[in-house]
Amino acid sequence: MAKPALQKWVVEKCLRENPAPFQQNGTSFTWAGDTRVKSKQSGRVYPVHVEIHVEADKRTENQLSACLCRTEGVRLEDLQIAHMVSTRLHGKVHIAGLPQSDIEVDFNKFVKSIAEEKDA
Repeated sequence: MAKPALQKWVVEKCLRENPAPFQQNGTSFTWAGDTRVKSKQSGRVYPVHVEIHVEADKRTENQLSACLCRTEGVRLEDLQIAHMVSTRLHGKVHIAGLPQSDIEVDFNKFVKSIAEEKDA
């Protein structure tokens, strides 16, 4: 599995290059985007696909919608704000296309690893 710093960098790059809001379907929020990543070791370029899926409850649906469905696109900080709204969100961050294998991380663990990296 890729290190949390690499996961953060890939997701942040993908969010920046694909400024689109999350798609809302009831209490379910989904975002997907593509980017290209160049390996420092081999110099090869890999097409990477990132999908983020978050399930809210009825109580937090409107707050998450305001945070994740911004027309100008979503930033990494918006994911952290969504986590602050409800620390018990169910969701996955799926990264496909990296050389080792596909990565699927729990949304809460991903956001916590971002916060820990900033503190370090």
